[in-house]
Amino acid sequence: MSGQPRTDAALRFVILHHVQSEDEHWDLMLEHGAALLTWQLELNPVEHSDVAIPARRIFDHRKDFLTYEGPISRNRGHVERVESGFMEWEKLTDHDCVVWLGGNVMAGTYHLRRRQGEEWVFEVAGS
Repeated sequence: MSGQPRTDAALRFVILHHVQSEDEHWDLMLEHGAALLTWQLELNPVEHSDVAIPARRIFDHRKDFLTYEGPISRNRGHVERVESGFMEWEKLTDHDCVVWLGGNVMAGTYHLRRRQGEEWVFEVAGS
């Protein structure tokens, strides 16, 4: 499937590279209602689409992050967009999420599976 949005895909997503001091991770933010459901990924999913990436579910973020790049308040680092586009939920439960992403590089169906607690894994669906 190409990165072109589906006719029914009106939701958006973004992946931000978040650097704070010596720590770095990638924030996967998926639009849902009035917020962005957010997971911290240990690896850049744009560069590591061939592996299951450990993820951690964190608090929902404001939709401002769909377009924001720059410093985060209270000295919490800096974010830079590495991918964005349209998305469509195919499945969304407390333990299992399947989402179609139509980005510049990431185009296809992806799976977020909960392992335990807030620990998840992010991978291409069917991997």
